[in-house]
Amino acid sequence: MSPTDVRPADERPAEEAAAGVDRYVPRVPLPAAAFVPGRAGAVRPSGETLVVSGHTLPPESWGENEAWLFGADLWNHGFLWEAHEVWERLWRAPFDARQAEFLRGLIQCAAAGLKVAVGDRDAATSLADKGTLRIETVAVTRYMGLDALAFAAQFRAWARSGSHPPDVLPRIVLAD
Repeated sequence: MSPTDVRPADERPAEEAAAGVDRYVPRVPLPAAAFVPGRAGAVRPSGETLVVSGHTLPPESWGENEAWLFGADLWNHGFLWEAHEVWERLWRAPFDARQAEFLRGLIQCAAAGLKVAVGDRDAATSLADKGTLRIETVAVTRYMGLDALAFAAQFRAWARSGSHPPDVLPRIVLAD
């Protein structure tokens, strides 16, 4: 596994989930387990585990947006449903239509990752195509700290590849 990949948190020990992956909001603890809808024994986390301050900010202020950053932490540690939930709060009250479309694309990518986790490759591919297209139509290159075009290309390739392990997906790496 390359350093830019991450496995879903529910498929590895808790201590491994936090090891070796930098956090953007280290003061907020990660959930104890990842929720994967449709998976036997899946327990939906309480809202308290996902409480972070989230308010509408312009995209260029991404480094001050705790909800955006915590969503990236969740994604990078394999908590895809939880990342989707945090980003959805921002999507419902975006700075502008462009930011809403970008967040909606990432939410669809998270849903695609969850479909891979439950073995629904067709739904995963469809959601990945829709989500990455939204990301690509919004981002010239870097948007809200993410090299959005590179991420979209990597994620689309991952979702379409039958030979790519279903428990490994591209990380969200943020920088100026």
